Amino acid sequence: MNKMRLEEFIESGDLKEAVRIIEEIGEKLDHTFTPILLRYLATTDSVLLRNVIAIMLADLGDSEAVLPLIDLLRNPKTKGNRGTLLYALDFLCIYSRCGSGRFTG
Repeated sequence: MNKMRLEEFIESGDLKEAVRIIEEIGEKLDHTFTPILLRYLATTDSVLLRNVIAIMLADLGDSEAVLPLIDLLRNPKTKGNRGTLLYALDFLCIYSRCGSGRFTG
């Protein structure tokens, strides 16, 4: 897997291939992609891509995603599309035992 290929697919809008690579990252539990995933989690306007990345970071147990997920939940651009973000945050909080394991806002 190549980080540059993932970035190329995302930047070109080829979300099908980007999602395929992200799924491979999860299968291999490859944490070296975490910085790229965090960057696109925060910057993408694609609900699909944001949700796939959020779930993948939760599956990887990357606690670095907790604060970016909270920021996204507070961001007006995610209004109406926060369920998956909340799920990922809840999973990470349970996984890392932060707080009560539930996001209360």
